[in-house]
Amino acid sequence: MHVQSDSPQRRALPADRRRRILVVDDDPGIRALCAAVLGAEGYEVTEAADGREGLTRALSDEPDLVLLDVNMPILDGYQLAAALREGERTRHLPVVFVTGEPEPEVEGHAYAVGALGFFAKPFEPSALAELVRRLFSNSGPATA
Repeated sequence: MHVQSDSPQRRALPADRRRRILVVDDDPGIRALCAAVLGAEGYEVTEAADGREGLTRALSDEPDLVLLDVNMPILDGYQLAAALREGERTRHLPVVFVTGEPEPEVEGHAYAVGALGFFAKPFEPSALAELVRRLFSNSGPATA
């Protein structure tokens, strides 16, 4: 697990609004695992099965964080991250890649398209929960 030193931009939330996380992965098992782990932590989790659906959900659901895979149909993770960076409403949306491709060049490309972090599959569910807690904490920048 690696995380850039920049924290996600914090925005004030209404008192009754939970943090929202969008999980974009073509593997329904990974989406379900992430949703179960993060839902148990109190986050509101939405899912998308490909990059195009992920872009649509990012615009409609206004998540506070996007977890996405690299290899997906229609738009891959890199293309989705680049599209999010181009959008006025999604430009500053934190993105963390969760991928089964932990090679240095894959990780480097993820950061080049604006990822805040890179998390390799398979992973311990508790490690994912900890990463998200750190990203949303008030204690300053998350580092790994």
